Amino acid sequence: MDIALALALVVGGLVVGAGAAVAAVAERNRAAAGRPDAGDEAASVADLAGAADLADLTGTVDGFGEALMASGPVVGRTGEHPVVPAVPVRDELTGCASADVLRREIDETLATGAPFVLLLVDLDHFTDLNAALGQHLGDRVLVAVARRLTWTLRRHDVLARLDADRFALLVRPESAQVASDRDLDVATLADDVMRVLDIPIDADGMTITARASIGVVRGVDDGTEAGVLLRRAELALRRAKRRGGSWARFDLDDETAAARRVELSTGLPVALDDCAGESDEIAIHFQPIVELATARVRSAEALIRWRHPRLGVIPPAELVRMAERDGSGIQLFRFVLGRALTQLATWRAAGLLESIAVNMSPSQLVEPDLLDVVADALVEHDVPPSALTLEITEDALLDQGTDAVPTLRRLHELGVRLAIDDFGTGYSSLAHLRLLHIDVLKLDRSFVQGGGAESRHDALVALALGTAHRLGLTVVAEGVEHASTLAMLRREGCDAAQGHHICRPGDAATISAWLGSHREGAGRLRGSVASFDPADHTR
Repeated sequence: MDIALALALVVGGLVVGAGAAVAAVAERNRAAAGRPDAGDEAASVADLAGAADLADLTGTVDGFGEALMASGPVVGRTGEHPVVPAVPVRDELTGCASADVLRREIDETLATGAPFVLLLVDLDHFTDLNAALGQHLGDRVLVAVARRLTWTLRRHDVLARLDADRFALLVRPESAQVASDRDLDVATLADDVMRVLDIPIDADGMTITARASIGVVRGVDDGTEAGVLLRRAELALRRAKRRGGSWARFDLDDETAAARRVELSTGLPVALDDCAGESDEIAIHFQPIVELATARVRSAEALIRWRHPRLGVIPPAELVRMAERDGSGIQLFRFVLGRALTQLATWRAAGLLESIAVNMSPSQLVEPDLLDVVADALVEHDVPPSALTLEITEDALLDQGTDAVPTLRRLHELGVRLAIDDFGTGYSSLAHLRLLHIDVLKLDRSFVQGGGAESRHDALVALALGTAHRLGLTVVAEGVEHASTLAMLRREGCDAAQGHHICRPGDAATISAWLGSHREGAGRLRGSVASFDPADHTR
């Protein structure tokens, strides 16, 4: 019997609820590999599970790691592997195969022409767990995870630990002729891994459930070199994480998207520097915000636009996400804030506009220099704090939690107005927003669109407006694209609105002309907002 496989079932303390999950995986593995006879040393998991009640199996996690290291790397096939001198064979903590062994096994499998599946398993939020529990308990969790992953192994499979919280499973068929065997179905294999990781881990009396994201590739369909397959599994893993976990199979679009991200990431700092000169690669557009009761335009939102020389116009959301990921978010914010305040000063001097709204990204809420950046910019452009509204998305506020409160309080004390953007897409409460010094509530386009005169949708909008007003919040509706929506918002008492039906975003010159004609009366919203015809202005 393979000692690594046997020990995988009997260590780690009380295994609560393990029997059903292990039995399901084991039964599938036994069916795929063929039930070994009594003399076969690679006894199946199902045989071991049947020998004792898993709920009564006890041992120590540390002992499991020591036993695995004594038995060699976790490789399901029988026999021994030749060891190349000076190449690490196993991970010292878990006893899993090393990254070098995994690469060698992938290359050997590729040479046979046999199909296989490679699963890259990354534990979600393990860094936080390690910081909270300490390295000793974190290590015990890693060993327990290795134990659970071992439950999915069959004769020819390999389990390797590649990094602190990252494992890889190389799943191979019994025969090179089995090219479409169900044991290589990627969905089944990924689900098996998720199932065994759902089994709770007992670490010094604490019950922990390891969550993971998985990137999956299939050889030779997704690559014919170990390095290529590992890189593509990483790309699939990242897509799984962006979707909130679970697993993802590699797609060529992943590679295209990765190349795009690299090009944008390297190009953004250059583009921002060039904008200090004559380049207009990155520009600021503006969208007017109309007061519904008076039809006056007192404010506008500043929106960044990047026209990449090769990739074309980059969506603002993609640009902000990239800047956040690469640590250039505060540089981008400085640029937008400076350009927006420069234009606002011009409009204020001409009597065209009173205030401007600028978006903030999540990381800026905890940026230590944010208050100085904002205060210095206001002084430089001779703009009063009350003329600046900083918009924070609902999701960003929820992500930062209480960490954002000190920053919001200091901005409020400075005199800057604060707005919650895209409200209605998350799960924050209106009362909670009031405690965070929020002044303005911006209803997301998905929240305001699609209502009829007597629809439930309109009733929901009315409820949100009434509650916000009782809390002293000003409400702005975003994404207004139809006259009926505008009329409904005015009827229900919404304070202001913006959207394509009123005026599309435009550069400073275009919006200046629109504001001028609006002030002179050519585009004035006389009494009824619905009387305004945006076709006469910016489109």
